[in-house]
Amino acid sequence: MHWPESSGFGDATDPPLKSGSEHRQFLNRFKKVWKAMEGLVDSGLVRAIGVSTFGVQQIKELLKFAKIVPVANQVELHPFWRQDEW
Repeated sequence: MHWPESSGFGDATDPPLKSGSEHRQFLNRFKKVWKAMEGLVDSGLVRAIGVSTFGVQQIKELLKFAKIVPVANQVELHPFWRQDEW
């Protein structure tokens, strides 16, 4: 799953700052997508699931509810957007 969030040009917040209500709605959609992907593993349609462009905070949020831990996190390496925690 690619981090399903857009941000404007020059927005360096991770994730972009949102109101409490918007953030809760986003987390609900995020959880539904991950649960659906776990269902694909459970049904035998795929062997593994992973994420892309997730930051440290997004991984922590995912691990709070995920039954299946992501196998991989495809990350972007960019000289102007350092992610020192990785």
